[in-house]
Amino acid sequence: MAATTKTYAGSWLPPRPGHDLMAEFFPWVRELSPSDQRLCAREIMAAARMSAAELVIFELRSWSETASAIAAGLGDVRSGWLAVPKPVGRP
Repeated sequence: MAATTKTYAGSWLPPRPGHDLMAEFFPWVRELSPSDQRLCAREIMAAARMSAAELVIFELRSWSETASAIAAGLGDVRSGWLAVPKPVGRP
């Protein structure tokens, strides 16, 4: 049955990258960089191949939140690491 499903799926899906196809169903994917779009598609497909529904949902939610943060302008925030650590007293 797996071979039949693969053949059938290949007959109606156009031959294009997975991240392009994902953007049709999940518009937030377009907020990610092209490399992150490919990584997102790979991670979600890997979770789906493991038949782990909870993992697929987790990956979708994680990537969706990442895209939301980027859309809100939080993608280029630089962290303020100190060059020399400063000791902090007890509260």
